[in-house]
Amino acid sequence: MKSQADGTLADKPSAPLLLDPRLHRLLANPLRHEIVMRTSARPWSPTELVEATGKTKGHVEKALRELKNEKLIELVEKRPGPKGGLVYLYRASRFILQSEEWELLSDIEQASATGKIVAELYRDMAEALEGGGYAHPDHALIRDHRRLDDQGMKRCANTLTKAWKEIVKAEAESMERCKDADEQPFLVYLGLTALPAPSEVASE
Repeated sequence: MKSQADGTLADKPSAPLLLDPRLHRLLANPLRHEIVMRTSARPWSPTELVEATGKTKGHVEKALRELKNEKLIELVEKRPGPKGGLVYLYRASRFILQSEEWELLSDIEQASATGKIVAELYRDMAEALEGGGYAHPDHALIRDHRRLDDQGMKRCANTLTKAWKEIVKAEAESMERCKDADEQPFLVYLGLTALPAPSEVASE
């Protein structure tokens, strides 16, 4: 597997490696992991994170401090709040794990990290289905099987990573349009996956 949530952004080479066991334990916490996932695409304020996660302000602020101390997130902006004071905006400094880093992880660490994301993806898709997400005329749902070699798998992973980056740009544009039109954007669950099938299935 060559692309994985929780890793290095290409334009931030100073980000710490995720090979330290402390960082794996840090991201094993569901709240801290969710904060990193959410702030990977755009900056979030603590208030927004409280509303999105359903956790208390104290829990969110504690998680932010821990992630900031390990340089997994960073403060990117301070701006005046609507009721006075300052609003602090945080963004993840790491999101995509490079292949060289991934291959240095143990089998147990690879399986644990992958299993966690697959479980969250399943939860997201189940919630979207229950909420009627399939009714949107522009929803996308693609299930396919393809036969690839190692080079083809690398191309597939790179293509999905590029697609994710384009969607992040689409989000930024959507936020600007909604701001100009005084509208609220809606949350979209996104899943981009490519995992080799078990050998016994692939040989059938």
